[in-house]
Amino acid sequence: MNFDKIKSVVSIVDVVQSYGITLKKVGKQYTSLSPFQQETKPSFFVLPEKNIFKCFSSGHGGDVIKFVALKENVSYTEAARILSERYNIPLDEAEKYKKEPTHFKRQIATYLSNKLVNTTNAEEYLYLKKRFSFIAADDLNNIVKKFMIGLWNKQVRQDLITLYGEKRIRYLRFPKTENNSFIVLPIIENRKIITFMFRTIHEDAEYKYIYSAEPDKSLVDTIYNYDVHDQNIEIYVTEGIFDTIALYGIGIKNVVSLLGLNISSKKLSKLNKYTVVNLVLDTDRSGYKASLKAAQYFMLQNKVVYLLLNTPYKDVDEAIKANVYNKETISTKKQLITTHIYTRRYRTMESEIQYKQWIKKVINSISDKDVRYLYNRSIYEVLKQWKRQDVNSFDLKQLLLSLTTSSLKLALSYIVDVIDERERYNMLQHASSDKTEDEINKYIIDLIFYGLGFSQCS
Repeated sequence: MNFDKIKSVVSIVDVVQSYGITLKKVGKQYTSLSPFQQETKPSFFVLPEKNIFKCFSSGHGGDVIKFVALKENVSYTEAARILSERYNIPLDEAEKYKKEPTHFKRQIATYLSNKLVNTTNAEEYLYLKKRFSFIAADDLNNIVKKFMIGLWNKQVRQDLITLYGEKRIRYLRFPKTENNSFIVLPIIENRKIITFMFRTIHEDAEYKYIYSAEPDKSLVDTIYNYDVHDQNIEIYVTEGIFDTIALYGIGIKNVVSLLGLNISSKKLSKLNKYTVVNLVLDTDRSGYKASLKAAQYFMLQNKVVYLLLNTPYKDVDEAIKANVYNKETISTKKQLITTHIYTRRYRTMESEIQYKQWIKKVINSISDKDVRYLYNRSIYEVLKQWKRQDVNSFDLKQLLLSLTTSSLKLALSYIVDVIDERERYNMLQHASSDKTEDEINKYIIDLIFYGLGFSQCS
């Protein structure tokens, strides 16, 4: 492969910026926070004259191909292929590439998908039809073909052996088929099949999901349906493959799957190219915990984060079938992460304080002042919506004597820590020194009860 041609044609500045990394020009070079790990002071440098980069905090450095290899967690050669496709640079080894395992896996996936589409009476196809009953038959077939969803059973295995030979099929290490059949879900990232996942349709099976046991293959940093070429500024992030397919089925095309809840920083960093991140993970305890972990990561990357809960349902397809949302209403069902934290119901006051202190700490660590203001403003808007209690029957002395109560401490913390500096400044202008002491006291009580009333109602 002509690596030198790629390095001479492709601008490293353009490639770095395509991953959502903001570069600041300093003299003849560019600088930014490290795209490989979290830091507070910029240690990442791009030198356009030499078309190279250096990250002092992580120790990484090299040319434009090396940068893509690190960001995509692929080999140097595969990174070159990604860039050659993106910038339409011809490959010298096109014929050799067709013989490599990557091309062979796509051939297998296409064959298995055609088997499924042409066997509509198979249990596996009927399972998909029932699970995604909100998708029209023709649309479902198109989705099966797009994602190369296939059928794997004893007969299909024998057919493939006849076509390609037992040795090549055995190398794929697909699960045994003596008494089993599966729905095949190719794990696709950057339009490339990484490996295969097999889903049994029998709910009482010991293992519902089985991966093809290929050597040296890890999915820890893989994102299903992620495409580095995607030009959208907004992305929907789901937990499982079927969740992604469900959203795609109602017309949400910009959707990916984290392939479970093993969320690595390297995996999340691939999504930094998006400005708006919609988290649609499962609504069980582990899914919610993962949502908050991902939300914190993206907030600290100056992203706008929304949460879409399928409550009272766990999975996306169940929520869609129950008409919780569809393509037209989905935007009204998602909540800004701060709005969610400040409007959800908590079992205990201690839990409420813990979550709200956590979100305040995250907001205060956001470097972009406009994004920080957006989150703070959303909290202030929530507080304004709650009806103020009648404060005429209270006096400031009584309230101050109650400072030991956790609810009042929480209410006061809204005033001191939560409300954005600009909003707080505007509010305090009303309590200027030319007002009477009674007016100032009433204003302070009013502020306290904005928070206190909300706190007691949450």
